[in-house]
Amino acid sequence: MAHRTAPLLLSATLLVFGFTVRDGHAQGSEAGQGVQRFMEYCAGCHGADAKGGDKAPPLISAAGPLNRSDSELFRIVREGTNGGMPPFAQIGDVNIRAVVQFLRKLENITASKSAAAEVAVTGDADLGRA
Repeated sequence: MAHRTAPLLLSATLLVFGFTVRDGHAQGSEAGQGVQRFMEYCAGCHGADAKGGDKAPPLISAAGPLNRSDSELFRIVREGTNGGMPPFAQIGDVNIRAVVQFLRKLENITASKSAAAEVAVTGDADLGRA
């Protein structure tokens, strides 16, 4: 059950974060722009939760691209890859930096949730039922 609720919880967090940033005082900031640009340019292939889609691999995973430096991620988004990712230089450097910043925040949220999910649960199930 926890395996099914984690993606839903992450998606809900993304939506709340996106609406909060959009509607709050951070409107126009790189964080708000990052959410908007990710949804506009990246989510169609990489998924709204960045965990992969039909067209592209996950961005949030142990061996994923987020293990790269910000400058490497910037270059990949700007120039594309030989592996099939098209270049997105047309969205501009400010928007590319905002997407990279958003991915870092998403990475931190995911890492926090993973750490919380790995906490061992102790107790007596029979006693709990009683």
